[in-house]
Amino acid sequence: MLIDKLKRRLGSQVSAFEDPDLLEFIETAEKEYSLVEGKHDGLIVELALCTCYLRLATDTATFFKYQQATESVDKTMTPKMFMKMHEFLWESVKERLPSKVDTFQLQKEDDDE
Repeated sequence: MLIDKLKRRLGSQVSAFEDPDLLEFIETAEKEYSLVEGKHDGLIVELALCTCYLRLATDTATFFKYQQATESVDKTMTPKMFMKMHEFLWESVKERLPSKVDTFQLQKEDDDE
């Protein structure tokens, strides 16, 4: 079952998602890109995983950096790493989609400085 494959790929991050959310990500991937379970299982799971990484990046965007005396905590890299994982996986997946469709993708602006 695809949800089990997705859970394995999420590893320790699986606890951040409920089963209905994961099923929705899988169904969205199938519908949005006209993918068929049994034929495009790898792509479906990877597209759902992309959505998971994007959700994790946005959910952790409020993480902070804290320093007091000799103790410091820096969790600001967490959302950046999830976003990098999302972008890397998306680039890999979109090249393998059966029908190359125009998709909406956030683009970073180049700094002019």
